[in-house]
Amino acid sequence: MLLIIISWIYILFTTINLGFALDKIMRLKNRNFVITSILGLFSVTILASLWAVFDRINIEFQLFILLVNILLSLKYKTEILLVYTSFLHDLKILDKKLQFFLGILFLLIIAQCSSIPNIIDNESYYIQTIKWINEYGFVKGLANLHIFFGQVSGWHIAQSAFNFSFLYKNLNDLSGFCLLLGNVFATVKLNEYFSNSNKNYLIIGLLPLANVYFFQLISAPSPDLPIYIFVLISFFYFIESLKNCSISTFNLISLLILFVLYIKISSFALVVIPILILVFNLQKLSSKIVPIAITGLLVLLLFIVKNTIITGFPLYPTTYLQFGEFDYRLPKNVISFFFNDAQLKQF
Repeated sequence: MLLIIISWIYILFTTINLGFALDKIMRLKNRNFVITSILGLFSVTILASLWAVFDRINIEFQLFILLVNILLSLKYKTEILLVYTSFLHDLKILDKKLQFFLGILFLLIIAQCSSIPNIIDNESYYIQTIKWINEYGFVKGLANLHIFFGQVSGWHIAQSAFNFSFLYKNLNDLSGFCLLLGNVFATVKLNEYFSNSNKNYLIIGLLPLANVYFFQLISAPSPDLPIYIFVLISFFYFIESLKNCSISTFNLISLLILFVLYIKISSFALVVIPILILVFNLQKLSSKIVPIAITGLLVLLLFIVKNTIITGFPLYPTTYLQFGEFDYRLPKNVISFFFNDAQLKQF
């Protein structure tokens, strides 16, 4: 448990720094501690994906991230400290019962993360996928070894960046960290509901009720858990700003959805969220969407490169688009055997 806590402290430090940097680049004007950390997770995932195209995600990558952390801390020390100060203030003004609840929840999440995972996928391909990335990066034709290796979720890439495999082999607890972030966000919003009576705050504030289900997922790097957390947070901002959305909120929602799509492409239907916001706020936003559009294209390009290297198909598990012939390409009949139409919907 102590090792998990130490690793989470470093993960928090890293994600806050890189989340702050992404916030500054995209001009989000975000002041929420949890959102900053999630943006940092997204930043590390993208950086790790770029790195994995050329090399393994191991001690070399950690040294690079450490250097980035140091540079950001030195350059933006005062502003980053304000992020922590604001968060501590939010915790202090929480109702005493909610503070106690968060404390107990933290201990329960840590305890569950230190237990043995009971998800079959964890032993069948989660850990193996992460290990391949740690040792070799993206491997040409890896899906030929086992078709499940072709999935390589963005969450597994993020986990490969934060499992510190060169120090210890069992730190695969990023899902627990994600659940803690989600519960902190929900609890703060629930506390605000008692003063503003906004039902949207109550809805997101009830997220901890789902912990009964979420706790089954947190001891393994399951991509499903971050999907649930990030989508719920996206819907919170979506409902709040649908008909009167600023460019900063639109960019934030779009980044959250991009992260979800990179974690699991079967969530593609969620692109309707930023599209609806754009439709309702076309006049206000149309001239300002270039930065987020470029970011979206970058993520799409990275997704295509990742899939092409690992499976030979740019939009795997679909086989409709091909860029030439690759001798390591996964045979189409193998894909057809494993993924019928019903299975593809669950991918």
